[in-house]
Amino acid sequence: MTGVSQTNNHVVGDQAARDINKALLVLPLSPTAIAELNDQYLAETAEQRNLDQCIDELNHFRFSLPYAQKDLSTKLVEGSRQLEIEEALFLKEKITKRILVLSKSPAAQLILSFALGKLKQSYLHKVFPQIQAGASHALVNQTLYDEVLVPVSQFLEMNPLNLSEEDLKAMVYFLAGNCHISWS
Repeated sequence: MTGVSQTNNHVVGDQAARDINKALLVLPLSPTAIAELNDQYLAETAEQRNLDQCIDELNHFRFSLPYAQKDLSTKLVEGSRQLEIEEALFLKEKITKRILVLSKSPAAQLILSFALGKLKQSYLHKVFPQIQAGASHALVNQTLYDEVLVPVSQFLEMNPLNLSEEDLKAMVYFLAGNCHISWS
């Protein structure tokens, strides 16, 4: 640096023979207690709205529709599927318990709701028309697997709930037992 002489200067403000570096220090204001509580309340209500929506979505499938008059066994008998009754009741009970355990998580509730909704719609559009047309059990079962269970399994992508194709079939019985779909 070359020598710089500064004498007899009258300065108001800054004076330098080279660079002046000024760092602006901004101290954050502490939020007030009420501001923190307001933020907490807004976050809680947003979470509660999301949880309520999840619960409503899942409950739509968990409870029988108002016009439900027949149990799953009766529906299977009417659909000439008596040989499936024992397995269907076992699987329906198994998935009902699993749904109950998973219902503690809002994300799991939404995944289950989406899976149940997709199963229902796929069944109604692919399988039920075959049942109404009098298709053989073999054809109905193959369509159920190919056009409902496999696509829904793929729909779940990474499947963090580890829902197997048997679980998805159990959900079909669950839907039938709650009068969302029919076997006859």
